[in-house]
Amino acid sequence: MTPHQHGVYLARYVCPVCEGDPRPSDCLWCARQGTTDDIRGFEDQAGPLPRPPAVMPKPCRDCAFRPDSPEDEADQLQAIKTRDRVFHCHAGMEIIDGDYTPVATLNGIPVGYQVCAGWWAWLTGEPLPTEAYEQSAREKRAERERTGDA
Repeated sequence: MTPHQHGVYLARYVCPVCEGDPRPSDCLWCARQGTTDDIRGFEDQAGPLPRPPAVMPKPCRDCAFRPDSPEDEADQLQAIKTRDRVFHCHAGMEIIDGDYTPVATLNGIPVGYQVCAGWWAWLTGEPLPTEAYEQSAREKRAERERTGDA
């Protein structure tokens, strides 16, 4: 996938040909980006790029990608596993009518929320969280409010 195709483009490596500086060489391997996801023939030389700061450092206890999460049980996880859009962490989002709802969006994209670490792990091939899902304090409070159990 190139940066010009539809969906999330993920360049996980510094370009092994121009070593991240495409300007002097007009590198065609990385399409003059300095980064690439294509390291065929350069596996021993390619250096991984660091995780972007907009990605959560680790999955939350109530991450949708944890085993037995509500998203997993409701078969919603397959809809989340897509390169067509970024999945944002729900930490800090308000729960309205039982759903996490961002308070600010731009063209349907949550503003001010980090990228979900579980989604990032799925996208990059990193190990997914193995510990079971735990309901967050915010979810417990919303459930008590919904059921009237104060």
